[in-house]
Amino acid sequence: MRPGHAARFAAVIAGLIAASSAETRDGLWEGSWLNRSSSLEDNLYEILTISDVDAEGFTYSFECRDVPYGPNARWTAEERAIFRGPFNAQDQASGQTFSVAVNPDDRHDRVIGAGKERSYDGEFCSPSYEDASDEFVFQRSIYRAGFDCDQAATPVEFAICGNELIAFGDRTMTMAYRELMGAISDEDRQSLRASQRAWLRERNRSCASGDTVDDVCLARLYAHRLAALGKLLDAGLGNEPRFDAPYAITLLVRGVCLRQNAAVRLALYPLDMDRMGSTAWQADESGLLFEQTYTKERWLFPANVNFRYSDMLFVASDGAIWTAAHTEPLLSVAQIDHHNPYQLWIAAGRDPFTIRSETGIESSDVPALTDTLPNLVRGWLKRHPVSKTMRLP
Repeated sequence: MRPGHAARFAAVIAGLIAASSAETRDGLWEGSWLNRSSSLEDNLYEILTISDVDAEGFTYSFECRDVPYGPNARWTAEERAIFRGPFNAQDQASGQTFSVAVNPDDRHDRVIGAGKERSYDGEFCSPSYEDASDEFVFQRSIYRAGFDCDQAATPVEFAICGNELIAFGDRTMTMAYRELMGAISDEDRQSLRASQRAWLRERNRSCASGDTVDDVCLARLYAHRLAALGKLLDAGLGNEPRFDAPYAITLLVRGVCLRQNAAVRLALYPLDMDRMGSTAWQADESGLLFEQTYTKERWLFPANVNFRYSDMLFVASDGAIWTAAHTEPLLSVAQIDHHNPYQLWIAAGRDPFTIRSETGIESSDVPALTDTLPNLVRGWLKRHPVSKTMRLP
């Protein structure tokens, strides 16, 4: 390489490093980060908060919570870390170090490595701290969708980019659409392009009212579109342009784990599904019903309380989707009297009962068990009545 070329090359590299450093410091550090070892089952959450990022460094603090966003948090004091490079920083007073690693394919996918010397009044934020991770994952408010979220301009686009599951659904849909476009004839491409544009118009029209966007509406439309594209890629999944019972049953018969299927996950969106729970599927001529039951211990002063969570998804043969959630404290009526009902349901994390369907039911009241309900839904509701311990304040 000639001397002049070498000098210009060095200048370009220096400029790229400087730009990378500025972007890293300004855009990749600030925010809220969740420790990888935080446990949903143990209800332990360790959070790193980084703020006031400038050319020199940033302000940081740690917190440990018994329950997410609950009152049982312990904090460290706010401290200051100084940059040692574009991807490294250190608190000179405490010796706490930080390093950030970024996925080159997705700048929102990044991890901070921090030391393990954090103490909350002499205690660590883990029952088995020797096995704890020192990695914190970015709790991102912008997720990777099938389009560039940095260019989001409409309320619907912002809603997609702010919801991890829906952003994943959008990305999966985009990949399926591109795969189809590359595998069909020019004539079929025109038809597919027209149907995709019509679906996008329907998504924007039906799921948004001004600046308000209905996430459940988005999730269900994406479930339907993913199933429709899947059927175009695989005729064995059916031929109706929607998410329906035959589609889900075919996946089930093939041995697919339905909770790993993108369309099913989106259909289940209104429910707080726990993958450790016991699950069951049943079907009849009207459709397919998924139900799950699990027990979790929640903190409620002065002691923990066990709650039984039961969730139901029903997908009809015509594509209609029903979801219901039933939550019951495993306490007697006498024990319930010793608790503030409002605090009880705050601890549970959701209301005693909710049901939602595309036929118009959206309520905390159990619908009348009439013949207008699908048989499987009526059977699930009979098995999950609202008891005296499930009263609201």
